[in-house]
Amino acid sequence: MWRNLVLVGFICIAAFQAPVLFERVVDARENSRAQSTSLPGKQTALATSGRASGGHTDRKTNRTTLAGRKVQIRAGYGGHFYTEVRMNNRPVKVMVDTGATMVALNETTARKIGIHLKASDFKYKVNTANGVTKMASAMIREIRIGNIRVQNVRAGISRDGALSTTLLGMSFLNQLKRFEVSGQTLLLEQ
Repeated sequence: MWRNLVLVGFICIAAFQAPVLFERVVDARENSRAQSTSLPGKQTALATSGRASGGHTDRKTNRTTLAGRKVQIRAGYGGHFYTEVRMNNRPVKVMVDTGATMVALNETTARKIGIHLKASDFKYKVNTANGVTKMASAMIREIRIGNIRVQNVRAGISRDGALSTTLLGMSFLNQLKRFEVSGQTLLLEQ
């Protein structure tokens, strides 16, 4: 059963890699253009939306932390929800992905958050857009996003070439009270 879940999770990961790479290129161009033209109206709109909802908007993380244990994330180009979380108290940029069975990260990111693996840990075969690869299973001690804190989250760890974006999948999301998309906003509540 575990192997089937892992396989399904990594198939989902592979399906998302091409759009993610495209989105990164487009986002980098948009950010470069926005910085060079300075769009004060857009910055004011983002700041105002955070105050109106009773929360604090952080442009770096692309989210608004609301009262209690709620966080709103704005969709980026292409409708994907990117933000920064803290995994084992280290900052990690993620894409929230309801299609991923579990949190998925690459070996370099795993080391950054204190998970050190041996070659023998990569024993689960999975199919990706880049072909067949092996992954390891690990437990992330804690993931924080705004006021939300989830402990002991199962993760799949791939070799560096197999996964370029960390996915915040269902092994995290299923531990929340709710998550829902409304227009261009994703709401997470614990």
